[in-house]
Amino acid sequence: FEHQAKLSPSAIALRWQAGEMDYGTLNEQANRLAHRLLEVGIKKDAIVAVVLPRQAETIMAFLAIAKAGGAFVPLDPNLPSARLQQLVALSGAVVVLTGQSYLLERIGLFEQVDLPSIIIDNDQAPQHDPQLTSTNLTQTPQANDLAYLLFTSGSTGEPKGVLMEHAALAKRLAWLAHTFQYTADDIALQSIQLSFDPALLEIFLPLTQGGSVALPPPGPIAPKDIAHFAELFGATSIIFVPTLLRYFNQTAKHHPKLKLRIVIS
Repeated sequence: FEHQAKLSPSAIALRWQAGEMDYGTLNEQANRLAHRLLEVGIKKDAIVAVVLPRQAETIMAFLAIAKAGGAFVPLDPNLPSARLQQLVALSGAVVVLTGQSYLLERIGLFEQVDLPSIIIDNDQAPQHDPQLTSTNLTQTPQANDLAYLLFTSGSTGEPKGVLMEHAALAKRLAWLAHTFQYTADDIALQSIQLSFDPALLEIFLPLTQGGSVALPPPGPIAPKDIAHFAELFGATSIIFVPTLLRYFNQTAKHHPKLKLRIVIS
């Protein structure tokens, strides 16, 4: 990602219905937040909970946590408070990145698990602080460092956490990029819930190849709307959980301007 930001800083990294963000800006914001995370004590392999929906700040947070040497765990902010508290506690997170509205709704929740929280979706957020440096950090994640933590659904009992190292993620991304000849012209639609593993491929595959990530509005996307958003953003790449592929095929015929060339299921 940092290579792409240096190579083409004005290229669009993130796009949503109301705006867009280029690589240079995304990298600078991630750097500022990474420096703040270091100030609050984030160390190698420390877990940082990200309690935010699908939005630009969420992706910026993932990058910042990696830059600081930590590993992120994405958590759905709309989960019931008891469930969210359980997952935060099970994760062993040392800090929570969240939004103003979610923090107000869950006032006291993070204090109950004795965690500091940082709001990153307003004008006072660290990524907008001119006192924090916007240059790349000298440290970089190593192959065996933790990249992220995801939880199983817990439908059969207590949720189980799965840790992924940078080496495994990097190998998957490199294979996908080579196999599908991913380029800087590709646009990936981010449609999968962020706590599911394929969502991270939707994000990091384009960002490591100079492409862009298209962000529909926060929240679950109805199967009938996926083709609409793919057409709206001019997406060339999309990843489906298998059960959604049939629904997509039923609605895609109504969207003649679709530009998809890569469909992974």
